[in-house]
Amino acid sequence: MATVQSNGITIAYETSGDPLGIPVLLIMGLGMQLTAWPDEFVDGLVEQGCYVIRFDNRDSGLSSKLHQFKRPNLVLAYLKSKLGWPLSPAYTLTDMAETRAACSTRWACARCTCWACRWAAWWRRSSRRATPSARSA
Repeated sequence: MATVQSNGITIAYETSGDPLGIPVLLIMGLGMQLTAWPDEFVDGLVEQGCYVIRFDNRDSGLSSKLHQFKRPNLVLAYLKSKLGWPLSPAYTLTDMAETRAACSTRWACARCTCWACRWAAWWRRSSRRATPSARSA
């Protein structure tokens, strides 16, 4: 499995298709591995001329684990956010967006189509704010 370093984190990734094809970045939901994207779906994109990039999120699969932090309690975090109480997550959506932006340089696709699943749609939005080239997309 190929890896790329970004913000001190190792991100495991896999590409499929012709690198000169239309770049498509697949972003899976919280704590999911790149293998959560069905191979049939990826193969279909490749058949349509896409260069598909999918990766393991932080703390999942073969990407870096942040062992120094406790496992998050998502229900408690949700309740705290609703009550306006302070949160102290191991990393934020902005951190993840910056990782995606840095990795895009490695994949030579500063501008690419991003397909997200579940909460990751918010990550895509944050990513658009984090990268100047994405603002013009």
